[in-house]
Amino acid sequence: MASLVAGSMLMAESAPLQAVPLANHVFGECQLSSASVSGLVADITNSALASPQVDYIVVYTRDKPNHGQQLTETPTYTGPVVCINGTEPSGGLLTTLEPTTLNTAVGYTVLPSPAPIPVTVKATEQSTVLQHVPAGATNLDNAQNRFCHTAANRTDCFRIAPGPAPSPFPILAAPAPDRTWGGCRLSVATVESLKTDLGAGGIPIATAEADYLVVYTRANPNDGQLLSGDPPSYSGPVLCSNPAAVSIDQVLDNTLVPPSVDIKGLNHATYLQYVASGEGANTEKKICHSAIPNVDCFLVKSTPAPTPTPTPTTAVQNFETEGEGLAYALNSPPTYTPSDFVVIPATVKPADTGSDGKFLRLTTTDFNQLNMIGFEPTNSVGFRKLVVDFDFRMKAEPLPYRETRADGIGFAFLNTTSNPSNPLTPLASPVSIYEDASTSFFVGGMPAYAKDSFQIGFDTYNNGEGDHNDNNHISLYYSGVETKFFVLNSATFDLANGKFNHAHIEVVPVTGGGCNVTLIVTPSGEGASPITVFDSEYIMDMNPYNGRAVFGGRTGASRETHDIDNFAITITE
Repeated sequence: MASLVAGSMLMAESAPLQAVPLANHVFGECQLSSASVSGLVADITNSALASPQVDYIVVYTRDKPNHGQQLTETPTYTGPVVCINGTEPSGGLLTTLEPTTLNTAVGYTVLPSPAPIPVTVKATEQSTVLQHVPAGATNLDNAQNRFCHTAANRTDCFRIAPGPAPSPFPILAAPAPDRTWGGCRLSVATVESLKTDLGAGGIPIATAEADYLVVYTRANPNDGQLLSGDPPSYSGPVLCSNPAAVSIDQVLDNTLVPPSVDIKGLNHATYLQYVASGEGANTEKKICHSAIPNVDCFLVKSTPAPTPTPTPTTAVQNFETEGEGLAYALNSPPTYTPSDFVVIPATVKPADTGSDGKFLRLTTTDFNQLNMIGFEPTNSVGFRKLVVDFDFRMKAEPLPYRETRADGIGFAFLNTTSNPSNPLTPLASPVSIYEDASTSFFVGGMPAYAKDSFQIGFDTYNNGEGDHNDNNHISLYYSGVETKFFVLNSATFDLANGKFNHAHIEVVPVTGGGCNVTLIVTPSGEGASPITVFDSEYIMDMNPYNGRAVFGGRTGASRETHDIDNFAITITE
């Protein structure tokens, strides 16, 4: 049964794709939701299939004229409904549907119109849906359908009868090369999702129904599914039934018209797969489906799936309410060389003059302190952009006999793969980060080493030539190596001005490898001008990684308070 019906199919011009369904016309404005697509994929899944794929479907009813949906202006009905998967990419492509007028119809060979360029026909499939009732019946309540579909000139027919289907379901043959498979059963969730899609956006369908449907692919041979095993082979289309509404079995002799019945409806469809010459794999399809007395044709094409809009995720900590915001842990070194470093833990302080609320004090005005805060790790290995914002304040303690400021604040986005126990893990027992000087994160602008991590030191102490002979500069490090430094004009902006200033850091991966790091600091005060310290400073060896934000403050024989507040980290995946 290579051809379902002899002769030519009478075809009228296709109606334009309508925003609303029309009586006796195939409706093509149905978009499958992600829930419907995932549901169909799950329902199709079979051990014989390699990777189920849904590009578009044709939805039928068993007992309605033209196998269509009842419109709100009863008793009129659409024809079958074509729904496309325009939301879930398949191979990086989305399926689109366009209306088209009929060009040539010879038998069931329907050429694209207008022909974009000479085309190479890859395959032609046909289907016929016969609706019949027992001889002498006057209504469609007990109507049965005979559905026949070709794949590679092989025809498979199925009987669709009133349901519900018996449980367990009748065993149908497993998916096989070049054969239409009818063993797909729709889950309740898939059916409900499909009904929502059929009536979405105010479409005037009275009560959406999905008794059975056929799943097609756009570019696969036979419109079918890739089968498991080697060499590669493909089934034909997949027939899925709603077991709550119909039962289905296979007609082994492929008889289209059973004996002793009255035919109530007969619909035909042709599916032409072609490739525009010179365009290689740019496979398109043309569907023509009847809804007596009309025929509607559509072009099934593909477009590249749009790049997903990146979604930023922001976590904040302003220290106002204990237990809220991004989790953190505080740490002071229990031992350190030289041994005169003291343990005065960092603490959250109440609001004072110059703050906008509570804040974290890393160090007091005591000598020889090393304190830090480690925030909860972030899942940032694939970030498109990393943004860190915080306020910082450093206030020197006057000393009559020497420089009064030291040493500064350090920030690091610590690579948690390369530094798994450095620093302590929030919500777990504290572990000193200073136990191994070779891998410690030093703070306050001193030479830093945190493996495979970027760090920024806000340095307020002049350590001589090895420290740029300056006490008001900012340094950028990666994996312990200083890549850039910037000396601030103290008359314009003094890091230790005793006020809350703002820092804004951006890290953006570069195509081909590496990252650009930007730092902008804004001095305290209304109308203060931002200062671009590092402008897309390129770090060749740095690529996105899972990390955690860390701050540290340090004093020595000179001293100053080190405060941070209003910390926020934004990761765009």
